[in-house]
Amino acid sequence: KVKGIRILSTESGNGKSLYNEAMSTLTKNKYEDLMDVADKGSNTKFMVREENGMVKELLMISGSGESFTLLS
Repeated sequence: KVKGIRILSTESGNGKSLYNEAMSTLTKNKYEDLMDVADKGSNTKFMVREENGMVKELLMISGSGESFTLLS
């Protein structure tokens, strides 16, 4: 029962700095890490927020030298 999807993406600028900024602004105690993928200059992180045993939000944050994507 997906209620919505939000995607923020850029292919210009410094994706690594946007990734670091996004990670620093997240409230870590609300999200649980599911998976981290580091590959040749890019980082991707999947995180989930649960309430009462139900997944309320799934985040994917990805950043590399030239691109950044946040999917919620």
